[in-house]
Amino acid sequence: MNDMLISARHLTAHVASTGKHTLRIVNDVSLDIQRGESYAIVGKSGSGKTSLISILGLLNARYSGDLMFDGKNMRSIPDRERAVVRSTRIGFVFQNYSLIPQLNVWQNVALPMQYARKGSSSRRKHRALDCLRQVGLDARAADRPRTLSGGEQQRVAIARAMVCAPDLLICDEPTGALDKDTGDAVMELLMRLVRTEGRTLVMVTHDTDIAKLCQHQLRMDRGMITPC
Repeated sequence: MNDMLISARHLTAHVASTGKHTLRIVNDVSLDIQRGESYAIVGKSGSGKTSLISILGLLNARYSGDLMFDGKNMRSIPDRERAVVRSTRIGFVFQNYSLIPQLNVWQNVALPMQYARKGSSSRRKHRALDCLRQVGLDARAADRPRTLSGGEQQRVAIARAMVCAPDLLICDEPTGALDKDTGDAVMELLMRLVRTEGRTLVMVTHDTDIAKLCQHQLRMDRGMITPC
């Protein structure tokens, strides 16, 4: 098996600035991400961290350079195929949880399977409940997100990211809205997924103490990335 999950070369991305000018938000970034390891990307707000992971997570295709995912160049495949890779092989955890308030907890967790058209409705529920058990929230499966604490909502978001058994977990400030004890518990859960299930974790954070929990730390500044 190829141990390299992601290989990126000379990634560069721009956004519109004032007038006819553009701002380079990702600046000639090259990096390799090994399967089953954890990576933290640290940097100040506006340094380009979130822009970079939106490319790595196949959410943004407006960039130059090459992005290889499991040996396949993501720039050379159709949008539809890229969307399949994103929905089945990448799980996302965001700072604001992004749970749908009208759905109960297990329905939120099962959503990626529904979008990917994986399994029957009963299979989706069974898998969602299994993921909730792994994060210790199966007893809250029928509750609505608004009845959960911030830490519980983030654990639901992690269960949702896990539900399709992705190769890659991408986390954008997963502890940023949590107190220290709750944040530590969330990080322990994420690290356990790397250790016991072989998931690959790429996380952006401004917290250097959180970053040190990962095997690799990278610093981003003005769109460029270097080892810490």
